[in-house]
Amino acid sequence: MKKILYILTIVTAFCLFACEHDNHLSSYESDIVVEGWIEAGGFPVVMVTRTFPVMEEEVELGNLYDYILRWAVVKISCEDDTVILTGKYDDRYFPPYIYTTGRMRGEVGKTYQLTIDYRDIHAEALATIPSVVPVLDSVITHPVVSNDTLRTLTACFTTSHDASSYYQLFVRQGFSSPQFLAAYLGGVDCHLQDGYREVVVRPSHQFKKKHYTPYFVVGDTVVVKLSKVDSQTYHFWREYDNLIAFSSNMMSPATNNLPSNINGGMGCWYGATVTTMNVVVK
Repeated sequence: MKKILYILTIVTAFCLFACEHDNHLSSYESDIVVEGWIEAGGFPVVMVTRTFPVMEEEVELGNLYDYILRWAVVKISCEDDTVILTGKYDDRYFPPYIYTTGRMRGEVGKTYQLTIDYRDIHAEALATIPSVVPVLDSVITHPVVSNDTLRTLTACFTTSHDASSYYQLFVRQGFSSPQFLAAYLGGVDCHLQDGYREVVVRPSHQFKKKHYTPYFVVGDTVVVKLSKVDSQTYHFWREYDNLIAFSSNMMSPATNNLPSNINGGMGCWYGATVTTMNVVVK
């Protein structure tokens, strides 16, 4: 997945080059970037990186690992309980370094404060886990015209009528990694509807795929996750999708940062209630 670090890096580069180039680059200060979540019944996961300006010289992909912050102090507080997260290398995620703990599980309806300290940088954010658990009724496969090996997937789910009726679809192929990728155009705002159907589009930002297709291959095992989120998280992922789309259009480049709920940094820290369904594509 093109993680938030890479998207914000590209955006930062466009903004910098739009200014008076050399003077601004020489005074550039890196920002902290956070991608983190806590789900009902699950342990928190937080990834912390920092942005950098894209220079005229070529940047090697391997050098991007230098922008993972491995020695930050990451804490989560809920009511009277505060836990310091442990940082560890984990190549099942990307970036392959996460902060987590086995001492705190997410609970429905509770609010979690995230604080991050690194050198002279301090960032914090709040995330509340919604009080309603989403219902994923089924995932239906459909054939692709003129192709016997590809299929589309459609998620059918029951919606709630509360004030925050926002959802985000995530996808994981196989079970080798616990990390779900946000389905492309997978954000759903479905107020005042009892049922909803949403086409599950494969994430368009996987590094190892040479040729992107929005479809799934027959025989693949796919795990579809439906997350109920708040409006901030919904708008974050929606703008993330827009950024992915516009970044490939040289005539209309994306030059704005993603919306963020991180005070003192960039990115998103969110809570969610989730339900998953395993699908063998037939």
